[in-house]
Amino acid sequence: MFGNVLTWATGQALAGMLVGAQQRDNWWREATHLERLGMVRNREFQSCLLNELKTNELGLSREQQEELVRAFLARSDVADTRDSDELWSLMAAWPEESDVPPLVYRFLPVNDETAAGIYKQRENRNGAVRFYRWSGT
Repeated sequence: MFGNVLTWATGQALAGMLVGAQQRDNWWREATHLERLGMVRNREFQSCLLNELKTNELGLSREQQEELVRAFLARSDVADTRDSDELWSLMAAWPEESDVPPLVYRFLPVNDETAAGIYKQRENRNGAVRFYRWSGT
């Protein structure tokens, strides 16, 4: 079954036409952690990642969630990502000791209003802003 996921992972347009949201969500829930690491590199599974980070429906550890976000950031088209505002907002609630939020803030572009809101939220929490803004290079 997951061979099919990996086969169409390179053909995003085809995947969108052939696979419905319910089937994609089922594949995500049934996948191993290693398979999910591959899935998040495909744009079609972005909503699954965001949902998992919000709800932790699968009971993943923080380390597993961090690995998924790192794999997501390794996508070649990460700068074209939809819903980057939502991922920035989710990262703002993560523990200070995690190195993942600064990676998201540095490599995932968002609009200025979102960035300013997150800067303010994190500054209020600990008195210092500990992340970098995406430079576009």
